[in-house]
Amino acid sequence: MRIAVTGAAGLLGEAATDALLAAGHEVVATDIIYRRQPPCRFVLADLCDDRAVYGVLEGCEAVLHVGNHPHSFIVKPMQKILTQNVAMNTNVFRAAEDLGIKRVVFASSIQVISGRNDGIHGEVPSVCRFPYLPWDGGLPQNPGYNFYALSKALAEQMLTEMARAVPGWCAASVRFPHLRSSRRRTAYRYVSRPLSLSERVLSEGQCYLMLDDAGSLLRQCLERIGPGHRVYFAGQTPTIEGMDLDEIARTYYPDIPKRGDWDESGGLVDLRPLRDELGWTPAHPRQHVVPG
Repeated sequence: MRIAVTGAAGLLGEAATDALLAAGHEVVATDIIYRRQPPCRFVLADLCDDRAVYGVLEGCEAVLHVGNHPHSFIVKPMQKILTQNVAMNTNVFRAAEDLGIKRVVFASSIQVISGRNDGIHGEVPSVCRFPYLPWDGGLPQNPGYNFYALSKALAEQMLTEMARAVPGWCAASVRFPHLRSSRRRTAYRYVSRPLSLSERVLSEGQCYLMLDDAGSLLRQCLERIGPGHRVYFAGQTPTIEGMDLDEIARTYYPDIPKRGDWDESGGLVDLRPLRDELGWTPAHPRQHVVPG
């Protein structure tokens, strides 16, 4: 396939571009900044410019849309996160529709479901508010008062409505947690008692995913998604020395009911829908941490 990749200069965009090229796809990469030239066509473009987006997507068969501001504090004033991300998403999705591109994969975020206000009024992150365990793509939206999360939630809703309105529209939103590079491994540090409610890692369920696994997942989404809009949650939680998954859940998330079996490859995250529908499993085993 000829695939347009937005946000290709970012870490996730790079990982996805590498995975697509390795699988033999033709890639048209675009970003607002230039970092390195991948072995494919690279177009400098501002996704907030609707006319520029058409030029990038024309002639493509699919779109991988990664090109958003990556968190709430990257630009000021903060409202630009919401307004500019929404503009980018609207421009990409509508251009794809106008150009007859019916295969779109969107990089969403765990923050769509975490209910975290992200410090807009000085609040500290609270324990994650996911309504059940293990966690999966069916978790309902709960973006909180978080402009970044709201922009991602609205994009998911746009794709749902477009899938209803456009015959043959094939779309997927992948909610990613913290993405980590195998070259820059940041060790988790836990204690044997329940974590403080102010600790950020607890507010997102301790979830993470390695970048190369994220890239391979996006490739398989583009290759295998069917009609409609599907939401996936891709992540892993670490193993903790001396604790099985039941004990981890009881210790750190005592108020969240368990409604299904554990998936050992994901820990507290159920990766079986990704395995069953897309044939994807993470290449990296869950990382191990020692309480202390």
